Amino acid sequence: MSDDAAMAALVAREQKLGISLPASFVEWYGMLGGIELLQRNSNCDNPVPIVRLGASLDGPWDDPTDCVAEGLLIFMVENQGVCVWAVQLGRSDDPPVLVACDPDYEWQPCAETFSSFIECQIWDHAEILADTTPHARMVIQAQDLPLRSDDLAFLRRNFTERTTTRGWPGDIQYRFEHGETRLLLWDGEDQADWWICARTSENLTEIVEKLWYCGDLRATLWSNDPRAEEVLQNVRASKR
Repeated sequence: MSDDAAMAALVAREQKLGISLPASFVEWYGMLGGIELLQRNSNCDNPVPIVRLGASLDGPWDDPTDCVAEGLLIFMVENQGVCVWAVQLGRSDDPPVLVACDPDYEWQPCAETFSSFIECQIWDHAEILADTTPHARMVIQAQDLPLRSDDLAFLRRNFTERTTTRGWPGDIQYRFEHGETRLLLWDGEDQADWWICARTSENLTEIVEKLWYCGDLRATLWSNDPRAEEVLQNVRASKR
């Protein structure tokens, strides 16, 4: 449902900046609670309020007013200023998203479209990263060595690959699923962060056993969920 006040503010911002905002961006930012929903489905990052779009922001990155002149509109700032995200203006109704990261803050591709960026944000947090509750999904994590090409090929053979994004966090963010199982990987130069999520001990056991020899997961997997930790202990015992 659209928010009349937000839609009016977006029109006023277009006129102020002398730009035309992409349709997908207007649809989300003009939705009732859209900005708040983006904030909740992020790592406590800060979407730029409509009245501040294209205005000066505190931080070491390029001044947003200069970015607008270059065809970029910053719409979200990482919670510690590690990076900023922007949409490309004048490209399409659903334009690419770029990200600029500390320390050089050079723009690089993040997502092919704004809508796919939003989809990934929602999927990551709704399916995996949001706080879990008892009797809900179980999550096992790892801080492992960088993803090997053989392991990526294995994942692509055995799971359904969802949209891949780039730039932050890590260098590449991979997403996979199989049935009720979800995998999220942040792959970087120094390490890959893994999240493995399932709703039953049986499914989690199956997926952990399948991934056991990827990287060094057999040594690096851990969980702060007693149910998931029990799965890990049982799998480790069975592999001795």
